[in-house]
Amino acid sequence: MSFVFDATQSVNNGALPQSQNDFIAQITADPLADPLCAQWQALEPLSAPAVEKELCAALLRVDDTTLASVRIAAQALRPETFVVAAYRSIASLCLHLLSTDRIPSFTAVHTLAQQRLTDIGGIEMLTDLANDPTVRYCTPRMFEQSCEIVHNLALKRLYRDQLQDQLKHLASADLSQSLRQTHDLLGSLSNQLDRGANEPVHIWDAIEPVLDRLVNPQEVDPNIIRTGFGPLDDVLGGGLRGGDLVLLAGRPSMGKTALALNMAQNTSRIGSPTNGPVPTLFKELEMTAGALGTRALASASRVGMQHLRASSVSDEHLHNVLDVVHRFQKPDFAAARSYDKGCALWIQDRSGVTLQDVRTNARKFVREHGPCVLFIDYLQLIAMEPGSRAKDTHTHVSSVSQGLKSLAKELGIPIVALSQLNRSLEHRACKRPILADLRESGSLEQDADIILFVYRDSVYNPGTSDPTEAELIVAKQRDGAIGSIPMRYHASTVTFEMQQPYRG
Repeated sequence: MSFVFDATQSVNNGALPQSQNDFIAQITADPLADPLCAQWQALEPLSAPAVEKELCAALLRVDDTTLASVRIAAQALRPETFVVAAYRSIASLCLHLLSTDRIPSFTAVHTLAQQRLTDIGGIEMLTDLANDPTVRYCTPRMFEQSCEIVHNLALKRLYRDQLQDQLKHLASADLSQSLRQTHDLLGSLSNQLDRGANEPVHIWDAIEPVLDRLVNPQEVDPNIIRTGFGPLDDVLGGGLRGGDLVLLAGRPSMGKTALALNMAQNTSRIGSPTNGPVPTLFKELEMTAGALGTRALASASRVGMQHLRASSVSDEHLHNVLDVVHRFQKPDFAAARSYDKGCALWIQDRSGVTLQDVRTNARKFVREHGPCVLFIDYLQLIAMEPGSRAKDTHTHVSSVSQGLKSLAKELGIPIVALSQLNRSLEHRACKRPILADLRESGSLEQDADIILFVYRDSVYNPGTSDPTEAELIVAKQRDGAIGSIPMRYHASTVTFEMQQPYRG
């Protein structure tokens, strides 16, 4: 008997189930349902043995006309998805056959199971499933819905078991660590629910957006996030992109934090050319939020840091501050979730942060605010996890850089991580940084999509004619050009700007 996909008929007189619960109830209520299902349902409440039975029966009826659609829907299934042991064994054999482009027919499964007939409940179980009248008419949508039911129930069991495991250790565990683990567990389960996220895409689907931009040059890529520095955005092909890990590196006193904060202020105010301001999270592992706030205000108002730190300021300076302070007001979400009014920049200052903390905070921020830009100041300050097996700093930094790249891809956001450079460059005649100067350079250079160096010659040569001269070096760009961008740095207001007015 073949597995018939009939879009006009079903086990409910042609009516498709209205919900998953209706579907489960419909199958379970079938008078021919195996008593085995009721027994397993009692043993494991988070299961649907009747649906598992229906899936196994359907898999045994696949033919040439239904093989392609079944293979796609069955991607959500794993042997461990099934609770009933016999169904798990049968499903395992069927999935193995599908993975090798073979039809999981009764004969094929029976042949594979010769040495393990007991595991599948004997030849009687296989025969009963192959002749199950409830599966005679099964639409593609019904089969897909059945796969989704057992997949989601498997995730619920996993979630329950892991929560129970956490509860066992809750009395002796650190509260903050337990909360981080719970956040990470939720994020992991959310990713597993999105089964299509990692499916292969056809080459045409990857090329089509490129063709659209070439044919319609006025059309702006909505995924681009502008840094606010025109020449840099031009070199980067428009700006930052989701999934990229960007390293911003330099020796102490070069202005790494200042440049990163200037970029963060720009992404949170102008951001995407199509969607406007982009939510931006600045994770500061060294300074306080108050110190960063003072820097941001100095940069925006052009009032020197020494004046803002003083107990009193001149009327002129106060006027300049009050003239720009509206830029930093909190967005008002009362009417609509929009960043058009207010500032979309958040600062998180905390030392001793681990990579797990970064993941947890980033996932939470994206859930609350949507796609964002994440700045981290700085990478080498991310602490080792408790019980980490990293034997040295090189191994630890390698793990962090790989983790940040994976996080950027997972969330589809650009991550800009600041990084220190090796002290050895101080002994060279030419102190302009190169890729080899990156601390633990092998892993950092490999994992980063873009590497930027900030360099100011006046740090090494105080007598230079123009102490504001600065240089932003694009030392690596996986999908673009490299080069150098002349800039100016005003130390009193911790502000970077272009040397020449940008006319892009």
